[in-house]
Amino acid sequence: MTYIRQSVWAKSGSFKDPILLWYAKGVAALKSRPLNDHTSWRFMAAIHGINFNSWQQLGYYNPSTDQLPSRVDQEKYWNQCQHGTWFFLPWHRGYLISLEALVRDAIIAQGGPQDWALPYWDYSDTTNPKARVLPPAFTRKTMPDGSPNPLYVAQRYGANSSPRTLPLPANDVTLGAMKETKYTGTSNASPGFGGLQTGFAHFGNGTGALENKPHNIVHVDIGSGISTNPGLMSDPDLAGLDPIFYLHHANIDRLWSVWLTLGGNRANPTDSAWLNGPSVGHLFTVPMPQNYEWVYYPSNVNSTTSLVINNVNYSYGYTVAPGDKILAAAVTANTRSLRLNVAALSPTPIITRSVLVGATTEPLSVQNETVANITLDNGQRDNVVRSFAALTDTQPKSPDRVRLNLENIRAHQEGIVLDVYLDVPTGANADDHPECLIDSIALFGIKNASDLGQPHGGAGISVSVDITRTIDELHLTNELNTLSSLPITIVPRKTPGNAVIIDKISIYRETN
Repeated sequence: MTYIRQSVWAKSGSFKDPILLWYAKGVAALKSRPLNDHTSWRFMAAIHGINFNSWQQLGYYNPSTDQLPSRVDQEKYWNQCQHGTWFFLPWHRGYLISLEALVRDAIIAQGGPQDWALPYWDYSDTTNPKARVLPPAFTRKTMPDGSPNPLYVAQRYGANSSPRTLPLPANDVTLGAMKETKYTGTSNASPGFGGLQTGFAHFGNGTGALENKPHNIVHVDIGSGISTNPGLMSDPDLAGLDPIFYLHHANIDRLWSVWLTLGGNRANPTDSAWLNGPSVGHLFTVPMPQNYEWVYYPSNVNSTTSLVINNVNYSYGYTVAPGDKILAAAVTANTRSLRLNVAALSPTPIITRSVLVGATTEPLSVQNETVANITLDNGQRDNVVRSFAALTDTQPKSPDRVRLNLENIRAHQEGIVLDVYLDVPTGANADDHPECLIDSIALFGIKNASDLGQPHGGAGISVSVDITRTIDELHLTNELNTLSSLPITIVPRKTPGNAVIIDKISIYRETN
């Protein structure tokens, strides 16, 4: 059977939609089960991540009354989510299939539809004015019959009683990641759509474009709380406890499927190191109904309609949703805005190398608005200028692709978003110059990624931002030709409890 995942906004996003009503009933059934039950809500959340202290503080774990699964089962199942790795997308696809199957099984047991499928939240749909709003089925405290609503989470916004970043900011749900034509990145300066090649990476350093945005920033936006107490979605060790998590990830999974339809030689990796997953000892394992244990590999889940598991193939209500039609048109358009539409970047470029153009000379400590100057290599700057000078209306040759990299970012709390600006006028506040905003970076998973006790030794998170369009603007005003440095301003959206450390900020040109 092929199950059809529909948009959460297809029928109002409320309990008038039977898909959401049954989702609530299925979630309630899983929440009623004990922590050590492999099919329980909390067991499934712990597969993504669990921190016993945080869970106990928020009331999700009581050491006096909760019986834990065996140590063997904890090591096999729990704390397995893949972040900062090329396994991010396939691991989450299998995890989502598992949760969906368990909820469906609970729904069928209550007399619900046998073809129920998880809805997705397309917050990037520019044709829907409500798209960026949390669907109402998740905000009301009671069900239509007056019983508690299992889709409502009191800790969703951390210490706040109401959301601070909902509706989601429009800039946080942009889909620049879809311009990437290669799944696998070659370096942090060129991260690709799906991330860098790694082994098993619970919190790795190879974040791909789609994971960076909108995945990470939507997580942090939904769980936005005060700096010392973020909401569930802001922390990977808590996120799976929030029912909206799975609609968010259904959308990320859908965007992966849409990306493959956009052409330009977009394709999943064919490397056996990706297809076969991590080595023995780190197999992707999730529970399924009827006490079935599913061990899966990326090769099992690289298509939604040819899954190597019985009766769980699925597709989306439409291959390309309305918002994605706009995206697809932008990616394939021949016209240019500011001379440099995504059309100049959408054909698969023959990139042979990434070349350093400039970098900061010492680590940066960020707690409030902070300015860093990137010293440019004059010769490489001139090479960038020449590549843009070759871009004319009659010769739409792709220029160098220019990326800004924030390397080895470290912090010890979740819920941090950094707004990054370029060329803010001297002495001015960055917030007063939105035209200088390059992008926003959410440090989802930063606490664990910065932990020296983690397998990757606290290397933190590295993020790459495409600034080709911004560099083109500097070229058009003849500013780029003589610049010896570029001022980058970093503004935390809220003051973190401790400083965020960035080892280096660099600029690379991708060239052939």
